[in-house]
Amino acid sequence: MGIGAKLRQAITSSFIEVRMDDAEAQAAPAPVLVPEPVLVPEPVLAPKPESVPEPVREMDPLTPPDLNAALRTDGSLNDDVVYREAILAQVPFTAEQAIDVLVELPSGVTSRRRFQAMQEAISVATDDLSHAGHLVVSDAAQKMVSLNLHLNRSREELKSFRRNVAEEMDRLHEQLNRLRILVDETNANYNALDEAGRERVDNLTGIIAFFDEFQAYLRSEESVNEGSAAELPAYLRDDTARKLLGMHQEKDAA
Repeated sequence: MGIGAKLRQAITSSFIEVRMDDAEAQAAPAPVLVPEPVLVPEPVLAPKPESVPEPVREMDPLTPPDLNAALRTDGSLNDDVVYREAILAQVPFTAEQAIDVLVELPSGVTSRRRFQAMQEAISVATDDLSHAGHLVVSDAAQKMVSLNLHLNRSREELKSFRRNVAEEMDRLHEQLNRLRILVDETNANYNALDEAGRERVDNLTGIIAFFDEFQAYLRSEESVNEGSAAELPAYLRDDTARKLLGMHQEKDAA
């Protein structure tokens, strides 16, 4: 191969490399910029307020028990209240119905007439008279137990109420006695204060009167002193000087 051929081959190969580099540069994808993740602060949830149990209100010991709830307006028992805690079975004929039947009968009726009236009343509710009678007895016994429990509970509530009232009355009596003693002591203290105050007022009044006279006395003394001061003292008088010089005797001799 000649020198010219080698030169052309070198130039050609260099051009090819340049073209390939340009092509690769064009074909190469542009770098994808991945954005940095933005850190979003998680929201701080405020703590849920704890449920504060409602304070249990203590019942005033001087509150009387509600005994009227077990009575209707006509004075009869309120069965819904009296038998509230009792588990009563359903019966076709209740003990109260049996009571109504017997109460409505006139006085002096025979036992046979009472039995017949009860038989007629039960027959309206059921045909099994004997079983109904057993159920009436069971119903009456359960209700009697429940009523006794209610009465005992009411009695204990009444006792507790009366005991609390008695204790409160004793406390009020003691407080009343203390107040009376306090009033008596305060009255005595005031009387002593009033007496001492009146005595002091009398003394102060006397002091005022005394010093009125005292000031008059001082003024009179000042007047006397001023009058005495106007006269010459004895050693400055003429007769005193003559006596001292013997002039008085010469006058007598002449």
